[in-house]
Amino acid sequence: MIYGNLGNLGEPNAYPKTVYRLLEYLKNKDFNSIKPGKYDIEGNDIYFLVTDTMTDRIEQKNAESHVKYIDIQFSPSGGELMGFAIDKGNNEITENKLQDKDVLKYLIVENEKFIKMNQNDFFVFFPWDIHRPGCTDLEPNNIRKVVVKIKMELI
Repeated sequence: MIYGNLGNLGEPNAYPKTVYRLLEYLKNKDFNSIKPGKYDIEGNDIYFLVTDTMTDRIEQKNAESHVKYIDIQFSPSGGELMGFAIDKGNNEITENKLQDKDVLKYLIVENEKFIKMNQNDFFVFFPWDIHRPGCTDLEPNNIRKVVVKIKMELI
């Protein structure tokens, strides 16, 4: 898992090359003017999803992980609480949709931590990372969310 802000990416060699290239791509795009939907960058190898979604209490959101794709979860305006943990294989999978959607779902996650995402914050989640997006510890609010999907073999 990598956490950072597009306003201060640091050294390019601190990231896998493909990840850094896509962080630069995010940095130079106005996601508030893009309609929600799926957008190809390199076909099914690299694409991004733009959604407008409502945050909710932690216990109302499922945690998830992926096997085939890496996620860059980006918050153009902030306002989201993100849960994350390293998957050590001790978490009960409540839903397995690896075949259809490359996602495993969890209700309870061992050693889960939370970070409040501010404007232009991002997370990079690898297959060994569990994440719980769309949470809040305040009143639910509407947020703009961008998720870049990168095929693992491109890293």
